[in-house]
Amino acid sequence: MIINTNRLEPDYPTPAGLIWGQGPQFNNRLIQEINAEPALVQFVIYRLTVDNITQALLNKWQSGVPVQLLIEPSEYMNRKWPEFWLTHANLDKLWAAGIPIKQRAHNGLTHMKTLVTSTYATVASSNYASGWQRDDNYFIPSASKPAIYQALKNRVTAMWNSPTAFTPFQPQPPDAPTLSSPCERGHKCSHERRR
Repeated sequence: MIINTNRLEPDYPTPAGLIWGQGPQFNNRLIQEINAEPALVQFVIYRLTVDNITQALLNKWQSGVPVQLLIEPSEYMNRKWPEFWLTHANLDKLWAAGIPIKQRAHNGLTHMKTLVTSTYATVASSNYASGWQRDDNYFIPSASKPAIYQALKNRVTAMWNSPTAFTPFQPQPPDAPTLSSPCERGHKCSHERRR
């Protein structure tokens, strides 16, 4: 058997609207689009662990531009890894500033990572985080891909306007304190048990 190992397709440049991986390259492009938006920022958040996106949203809100955030409540309280806790802190900061936030109330999971502005909508697999992983994120321009852009905008707007699927967000209290030292009276501490 003879196998043709010649390339069948040439290399093509990566489209300007495609970003591979989460981290600064993706985050900086999101911030660029948030900063440029004059009318309305709609943002669907699964996990938000970086301060620069949080600050861009705060700045946009404080400049008088409306911001609408849709979040996944299970990620708000996720304690699996220390960096996940930052989602809790960042969402509390945005809520305290007065930014409207709604959270999923229906069964399932809000796993979208979607920004919608007047000029772009994103289809993203990356979380808004500092670390890199093999994800792909598309910035869909309203000017050259109006049907896809409008479908995304309509979906996010419908989610925001649903009175049953998403409800107003309320911050949760901090975790209950736990005693780590000194030992409780009447119980042997781990260091005492080793003797």
